[in-house]
Amino acid sequence: MHRRWWIVLLTVVGCLAASACAGTVKTFDDEFSAAPLGAAWTALNRPGDASNSEAQCYRPANVVEQGGSLVITSKVDTSCPGHRYTSGMVQWKTANFTFGTLEFRARFAGGTGTWPAVWMLGVGCQTSNPSTPDNVGTCHWPGPGSQEIDVAEIYGGGRTSVHQGLITPAGAPGCNATTTDVSTNWHVYTLVWAPGSLVWKIDGKTTCTVRENVPITPMFVMINTALGGSSGGTIVDSTLPAQTVIDYLRVR
Repeated sequence: MHRRWWIVLLTVVGCLAASACAGTVKTFDDEFSAAPLGAAWTALNRPGDASNSEAQCYRPANVVEQGGSLVITSKVDTSCPGHRYTSGMVQWKTANFTFGTLEFRARFAGGTGTWPAVWMLGVGCQTSNPSTPDNVGTCHWPGPGSQEIDVAEIYGGGRTSVHQGLITPAGAPGCNATTTDVSTNWHVYTLVWAPGSLVWKIDGKTTCTVRENVPITPMFVMINTALGGSSGGTIVDSTLPAQTVIDYLRVR
């Protein structure tokens, strides 16, 4: 596959260096061909979200760019006090966007008890998320400006089912789309976010549509694999390590 260095364009002024790009973006393209991690992202160094009872710590060392992909490794690792596992999570440092099409190509983690996801939060959570191990009470999640859109997440063991949804104070509508094994097959996942609608697609086929309580404020992107907890389920150590691999991520 052809590789390109990613480019971020501000809505007012274009820029070619990630460190210079902040705030609302018009387009974003990361082909993950650089090493180390591209400057648009920050790798978290903290425990998982306490509200989900997650079993892992996030460590920057578990996130690398190699072979033209972003690779997140989840493994048995007791180096984090009080935790038996480590994994990885990245988020946009300062970039965010309102309305547009988010697309990425991925092969999600297998194993038993893994919970990989690509998702978005409102910018009200962007500053606190890298250091706060709980998304409840720290940024008014999922209130206005801090809503959540789950572009694709895989609940423990359900490798042919992809959860897609929205979380707001008014509820959590969404869908569970069926596809071939997401841990052994590459798929292209798309979210089309427009005023009054959210449309999810897998490999170009529409799999979910939500038209109520659609966010209208900027959001930022996150990629992670959690372990255990409310949606990861029982962890089987012998099935680890497991890797989530992202080929590219684009917003247009």
